[in-house]
Amino acid sequence: MELYFDEKIKNALSGSTSEHFTSNVMHKVFLEMQFAKEDRKTEKMTFKFIGAISVFLIGFFITIGYLLTSGSRSGATETGTSFAEDFSITVNRYLYEFQNLTGFTFDIQTILFVLSFLLIALLYSASDRFIFKKR
Repeated sequence: MELYFDEKIKNALSGSTSEHFTSNVMHKVFLEMQFAKEDRKTEKMTFKFIGAISVFLIGFFITIGYLLTSGSRSGATETGTSFAEDFSITVNRYLYEFQNLTGFTFDIQTILFVLSFLLIALLYSASDRFIFKKR
């Protein structure tokens, strides 16, 4: 069997390739590079699109929550509350309802821990990208 395979390999190596082999290989490499470039563009566009939808939905729900809470309080305009106060009341109401539903309690230490964890994860991700980009 070894002699058979050796003979086949010798014949394959001694045979001449087609005259368009190099141009065909280079064309395939060029197409792969173009595909990778388009894939990166698509990935960036998709990331921006999902981010825009997320920001829109967050803004929409905050606006709806603000309108519902300001409509339920009849004296909101007479007392002269500002948008920041109404917004903080809305956020506090949603946090309170979330705490009641899930059983989690949020205090300042928990919020600082979560924010610190997110900041560390973000910094690690950014530094990881820069390290791999320089290699």
